Amino acid sequence: MHLILTGATGFVGSAALDIMLNNPAVTRISILSRRPVKQAEGHEKAVVILKEDMSEYSQEILDGLRGVHGCVWAMGPPLMSVKNRAEYDYAHIDIPAIAAEKFSSLNDNFNFVFVSHEGIDQYSERLRPANLDVKARLEDRLLKLASDTPSLNVFSVRPAAITANTHDAIKPYIKQPIPLTKKIANAITPLLKWFAPHMVTSSEDLGSALVQLAIGDGADLKVQGATHGGRVIGTIGIANLITAK
Repeated sequence: MHLILTGATGFVGSAALDIMLNNPAVTRISILSRRPVKQAEGHEKAVVILKEDMSEYSQEILDGLRGVHGCVWAMGPPLMSVKNRAEYDYAHIDIPAIAAEKFSSLNDNFNFVFVSHEGIDQYSERLRPANLDVKARLEDRLLKLASDTPSLNVFSVRPAAITANTHDAIKPYIKQPIPLTKKIANAITPLLKWFAPHMVTSSEDLGSALVQLAIGDGADLKVQGATHGGRVIGTIGIANLITAK
């Protein structure tokens, strides 16, 4: 089975790539990346397609992807790395929506799996932080696109805290030095694991959930914790999806 992956040089993308590389059901991985992906080196089934603009896809690239079954979209710049909020919104909302629409023409049953974030529903639209606001707006846009596109199945996966403590395979590929925001998250995660364990997902489980949805049949999820008609799962849904596998 052929899958697309974006964000492979990031934390979540590295976790998804490790699962794809070790899952025999995944026979081909097309990695869309702005820079080389060391984790994919030496793996025959992984091909890195270097491209700067993720909103533009040449006919040559689309022809090479034709027949692909699904995509795990795990990319998006942090707010501090872009010039302004408009650029941030474009990167997190428009670019993945454009990609989902393009990819949906490559197979009559295509799964687009988007990495969102837990907590979106806890805020009103006016009070949502920027990082949650773009996730919520993209979820809405993708669900609308899927309702208008018979070939497109959309799934939004909402982790909260993620730990890679036991995921040794990806540790050499996690960016160093660790950004301050990630250091803060790493400090908080052990406390969450103690006081709110349901809010912590291992990188292995998150990667497995993403890949499971990408290679699946695209049907509505029936596990406890699935919402939005079986199209969105948070931390509880992720755990139950893995358990039910």
